[in-house]
Amino acid sequence: MWVRRKPLPTKTVDPQPSFNSNHPIPIRNPKVAMSPLRMVRWFAFLLVGVIFLFPAMAFADPVVDLVVTTNLTTSKEHLDAYRSALRDEVAAALESLDPAPEPDEGKLPPDGAARFRVFVEHNGTASVGDALKVFSAHPIKSEMAGNKLILSPDKTKYHTTWCLPYSHRASVTLRLTEWKAGKYHPVLAWTVTPPGPYDSIDRKGLIEVGTLAQDTAKAPIKFNPPLPKKLEEVRAEALNQVLPGEFHEAVCQGLVAGRILKVKKGAEETMAELTFQNKSPWPVKGVKVAVMTAGYLVIGTGLGGGDYDLEFAQPIAPGKSITQMVTGSATQTNPNLIEQKPGVTIRAITFDAGK
Repeated sequence: MWVRRKPLPTKTVDPQPSFNSNHPIPIRNPKVAMSPLRMVRWFAFLLVGVIFLFPAMAFADPVVDLVVTTNLTTSKEHLDAYRSALRDEVAAALESLDPAPEPDEGKLPPDGAARFRVFVEHNGTASVGDALKVFSAHPIKSEMAGNKLILSPDKTKYHTTWCLPYSHRASVTLRLTEWKAGKYHPVLAWTVTPPGPYDSIDRKGLIEVGTLAQDTAKAPIKFNPPLPKKLEEVRAEALNQVLPGEFHEAVCQGLVAGRILKVKKGAEETMAELTFQNKSPWPVKGVKVAVMTAGYLVIGTGLGGGDYDLEFAQPIAPGKSITQMVTGSATQTNPNLIEQKPGVTIRAITFDAGK
């Protein structure tokens, strides 16, 4: 071990260190340049240290990757958009695992690139009809007459909307597999039914393909205006809107199952005992959930109900279950005005990817 002492005169320093107790140990002159050979050895030593100390940083493999397929035979533009939408929803459910990015167009990730792989297999239909539907009306204007609010058609304006019918049917089978001994072995499989792109809004089954707002201040009103674009053009544009709606929560439900064991309603707060089962191969650190009883009583974190962000004291091991108590407000809701289903809805999952 080198011991720093007061520098000795250069002329009296023995170039080789002596271990005689009567001879002081010399200090190398810090101003002496490092030889090229020592410099190469030093950098080699540093590189080896970085690789061994930070292997995860140097050679990080993805935990999971996705392979998405569909039976659709529509245009290339629509197929690319459809596969991308499927991938985005599944990747959203696995966000905490940081799924491998999508490979270059037309390529599949190499086998074994990730320890786990989810095969996303879509089967369904997507099409747009040619029976144009036109909706026209004067917009409603409001006026005050004394203390009364008067609503009436604004005859100076005329709005027209063109729509085409569309059809969408989808079933997605997800197969979670693990790479072992040179092939993929099944771990878990489940099926989800993605909604259509506009299933939750008015005019179900119709896609808007054009609008026109007319104003008498600019030009006389045409009560039967023609479609601004060619029908073939708007059909192609409309088809690119026929994509699956959100279904990442259904993907989450297949990985972690939750249900209500019992509910105790108090004067100010309501308590609910929940149970969670981890069906995935990864430990679960936490979940984001919505809770609603069979009587459409929403139990949440605030007025009107709010999602719970639960972080478990110990991660749920694969194949294991735990119970968790939650406390919050209870709000009676109209089942016709809410898309949520009774029970425990898993909104998001936080996996422990390192275990």
